[in-house]
Amino acid sequence: MPRPMAPPQCPQEFPPGTPLLYFDERTRSIVSDVPTELKHYDHRSGKYKAPPGYSFVWLESLSPTPTPSTSPVNMLVPMQALSLKARSRSVTPEPERPKKPSKHEKIESLLQWLEARFGEEGTNIYNQMKQAEGSNVLRVDIKTIAGVDLFPSVLEEICNAVTVSALSTRSSLKRNKQRKGLSVYMKVATAMQKQQVITILEEHGEKNATWIIKEIQPKE
Repeated sequence: MPRPMAPPQCPQEFPPGTPLLYFDERTRSIVSDVPTELKHYDHRSGKYKAPPGYSFVWLESLSPTPTPSTSPVNMLVPMQALSLKARSRSVTPEPERPKKPSKHEKIESLLQWLEARFGEEGTNIYNQMKQAEGSNVLRVDIKTIAGVDLFPSVLEEICNAVTVSALSTRSSLKRNKQRKGLSVYMKVATAMQKQQVITILEEHGEKNATWIIKEIQPKE
């Protein structure tokens, strides 16, 4: 479909009787009464000219909807407003890119998931160290985003393979209170099951250095 032709460049002088409009920069509106001080009449040419700092433009060049008139109406516009309008047309705003969650936000989401998935009535997992004490306890230190992303699926695999009797979590913070890592304490039923958990964690974690596994000795 052919594009409509743009009107020719607007002349900068007009004979008396030419319909003129005025763009009031203070009210950001178009008015039909051109201020007297802006009616710059040149006696030598017998025409109206734009005074210094102003320019004549076609009404269609600034109006968001085209005028139904077949002959463009001329409008007196301050040069500053004209340059800002032209600049805004030439710059195409870039679409906003979706913001990726930070490491802190990912750790927060994992802690909330652990509470909802394994806590009593969705709580009592974070910093509840006593419930994960005793024999057959492992600590998984997760300090990478890859580890945070991978851990939920690996924990589900562990729960399908062994009996996890208790979980507890802790988190380390930066000076600005942003979470930089977390530790998951996991208690299973037997020493054999503990070894099974270590094997599963090593299979998934050692390839990408996603976490560190430590065996927690029972307190005497």
